[in-house]
Amino acid sequence: MKSVNILVVIGLFFLTLSGCSSVKSPSAPVVSVPNQSSTTYPLLEQNAETYSGYPTNPNEQVGDGINIVPPQDAPEPVAGSGSISGLLYSFTTQLVLKNNSFYLTPVSDSESFSPVLVGPQPKKGDIVSTTNGEGKFYLDNVKPGKYIVVVQSPYDWLVAIESPDSSAKPRVIEIKENQKLALGVLYVGGP
Repeated sequence: MKSVNILVVIGLFFLTLSGCSSVKSPSAPVVSVPNQSSTTYPLLEQNAETYSGYPTNPNEQVGDGINIVPPQDAPEPVAGSGSISGLLYSFTTQLVLKNNSFYLTPVSDSESFSPVLVGPQPKKGDIVSTTNGEGKFYLDNVKPGKYIVVVQSPYDWLVAIESPDSSAKPRVIEIKENQKLALGVLYVGGP
């Protein structure tokens, strides 16, 4: 009798799941159409009348004069720590990565990180943050050491690289005590 009840419960569970199949799953954001925004990789805000196309360089101005130049200075660091600032930019979609999650993960050099990135692990020293509405970030409490920047994309975590070149190495950042470091543009390939 007990096994029959279990089978009935399992059957009801699967019936419930099959009834949920009509619910649409979220789709990946569309980023290639001008003047359409998404939550993960929003386009630069622009006036349709003055839109002049996507930037090919993150230091350009676009459309109505929106400037996507990276921060020129980092904040004052917390005592004993360093500070950094920068701008995340996808060179494949040519978009500034606004309100986008990322993390710094400690490394000894560019070859010493795990090729399988599972997301931030603060217990292992990862520092988690998010870019602002302009794709810029500011961190004032980074422990001295070497780090790489890992950026969240819709389907995976991507490592920021030195330049918009497919063969570029991961961008390794070395932070020293009481150092203020403006990183400039951190490039990310992928969606």
